[in-house]
Amino acid sequence: MSTTPRRAPPPPPSTPRQPPPAFCPALWDAASRGDVETLSSLLGLASSSSSPASVSASAPASPSAEVKRAINVGNPADPAGDAAIHAASRRGHIAAVELLHGAGANADRPNGEGQTALHVAAAWAKGPRSLVVDLLAGKLGADANARDAGGRTPLCCALVAGNFRAAKAIAAAGGLIPHAMWKVVSEAVSDRGQLNPFKSYVTAPEV
Repeated sequence: MSTTPRRAPPPPPSTPRQPPPAFCPALWDAASRGDVETLSSLLGLASSSSSPASVSASAPASPSAEVKRAINVGNPADPAGDAAIHAASRRGHIAAVELLHGAGANADRPNGEGQTALHVAAAWAKGPRSLVVDLLAGKLGADANARDAGGRTPLCCALVAGNFRAAKAIAAAGGLIPHAMWKVVSEAVSDRGQLNPFKSYVTAPEV
């Protein structure tokens, strides 16, 4: 006896993606410039009906849901899809990073390349600006072993970029080099004297 196959139920309707809040472009721009005053105003205005003159110089104590969403939205015009905390971290803007994190920015949120704020700071924030790495890996508790789309940890990014001060800070926070990435890292770093101490941070082969 033949039976009529049952039809699969129709898929649930997709939820339309919400456009980013209108103040997001200004937020991304202020974060990339490290403009704490503008960031404070944007965050305060987004969470209340206060006038610009009455906005405090710090992030709101209880950011609204809209503020939290805006802070963690990636910039579609940015090649890497950076959120505000990535933009500030990439340029070593310590005060801006701390302000954004206090208002709800997720330090471990990956951008379009799978990189967290610590990844981009490790690769780009050099010299005095590399102190933002200490803030992220220390006080803010960013994941020192998050892996990006290519399997790189923040320590890999710092070493490949020759950002050895940042590499030491990440290693001190428990950062490691995946065994599979050691060859890539060692081929990219010409200063063997700087690289050799980091061999002890290579993980065991993955099985």
